Amino acid sequence: MKRIIIIVLLLATISCGKLLAQSIQLVRSDVDSTRAHFITATFRFGVDVKLTDSPGCTGAAFELRYTNASVVRFSGWSAGSFGSRGTIQVDQTNLSTGAGKISVGSLSGDPAFARGIDNPIIVHLDFVVTPDAVHNQSSIFTFVNAQAIINKDSGSIVQLTSNATPLAIRSFIKVWPGDADNNGIVDTRDASQIGRFIGNNDSTTKFRGFKRQPGSTYWSPQTALAWDSSQATYTDCDGNGDVTITDLMVVPVNFGKTVSGTKEAVIQSSITISENNSPTYPPNSERVPIFVSTDRPFLAACATVQWDETDADILGIESGELFCGKNIMLYSNLSTKNNSAQLAIGDLDGCQAQKGGILAYLIFVPRRPGAIPYPMLQTPTGITASGLFFSLQSVSKIQCDNSDNYNEQEVIFIRKDKILSLSLRKSEDVTIEITSVLGQVLIQRNLFLPETTLEIDISTFPKGVYFATIKSAYNSYLKKIILP
Repeated sequence: MKRIIIIVLLLATISCGKLLAQSIQLVRSDVDSTRAHFITATFRFGVDVKLTDSPGCTGAAFELRYTNASVVRFSGWSAGSFGSRGTIQVDQTNLSTGAGKISVGSLSGDPAFARGIDNPIIVHLDFVVTPDAVHNQSSIFTFVNAQAIINKDSGSIVQLTSNATPLAIRSFIKVWPGDADNNGIVDTRDASQIGRFIGNNDSTTKFRGFKRQPGSTYWSPQTALAWDSSQATYTDCDGNGDVTITDLMVVPVNFGKTVSGTKEAVIQSSITISENNSPTYPPNSERVPIFVSTDRPFLAACATVQWDETDADILGIESGELFCGKNIMLYSNLSTKNNSAQLAIGDLDGCQAQKGGILAYLIFVPRRPGAIPYPMLQTPTGITASGLFFSLQSVSKIQCDNSDNYNEQEVIFIRKDKILSLSLRKSEDVTIEITSVLGQVLIQRNLFLPETTLEIDISTFPKGVYFATIKSAYNSYLKKIILP
């Protein structure tokens, strides 16, 4: 008889343990798990109130209480698994005290012995965070008097366990353009901080960013809505809602400026910022210049660099001779798979480049003799000392004027040493121009019928890249010339 009693008590203990394991929780429905711990001002967020470890549930009731209700406003609800007919909600929030309270009851309408629903969603609740919410405060959600009807025997009412759910508030903060690490001074560490976040809020949406309204590079406190990554908010130096190499150009513009009352020493960062100090490259490495052209001074520049030669190993990028200061900021991010690199370069001593020329050099080792990765720029952009962005002209690619080009059979172009030989297989008058990568016309010759061959001496040209352009009234042909 004793053994039977012990067994019955043991089963009762196990059953009670299952009942105690039943719980109620909030599950964010508007974002994934990486964003579920915070909410953002001016944005709506939603939660599902869900039961766990609760098989055969036919109803539930609870009070949801939350703090900071004056800025975290209840905005609506929708029924869960039991439908709208069996669900009621009463909003008892006190906005003056900031104490939020929502009472919910929901029944399936089925008898107590019915099968019920496993782990149902009781209700969906929507909230919105007002613009006046204080950044880095929290709204803490807790359940009170939560219970459920569970299909056990003729139906049992069980108390639901729960944990408090704190949601951090992302709201509006003050950003000083260029102070990317928010330590009160613009120095080399800010360049490193920007480099850390470049590309992290791209099309794959690793985190959301928001534009500043309005946004500028002027050294003043500017209001910005905190991003999903609060640290990244400060790295958006131009305020366009994205972290790109353009933000790096704001560092030279505001370099050395401090927020009032802040004093910190400048330290060296991982991005190349040095006094005539370049990385060491192998003895067989070569350099090809990257040119830009402009008629206005600029303090920094950025661009995407692409090259058209795959028979070379790209080692890096080093600064050119445009900037006269001793401390040059250089950021480059090479992608050998795409034959491209992101480039940002600027003068930290405030010495502006006064005109176009060699912005940087592409460093490479050829895999075969004569293989040169010829660089071309996409969207080159400069910034003035006053923080104004403008487009630079890329002069590393020259295009023909006409759309109808000669084909390779109609033009025979031979270079022997430094003598260019040209033979035409098409009867028409042409003009031949030899130009530098800066677009300067160095030689111009005409070829009139019946003559169809021509030799041009370029023995006085220094090593570099040139272009031979052949133009007629209806056709054109472009040939790149590399003098090693």
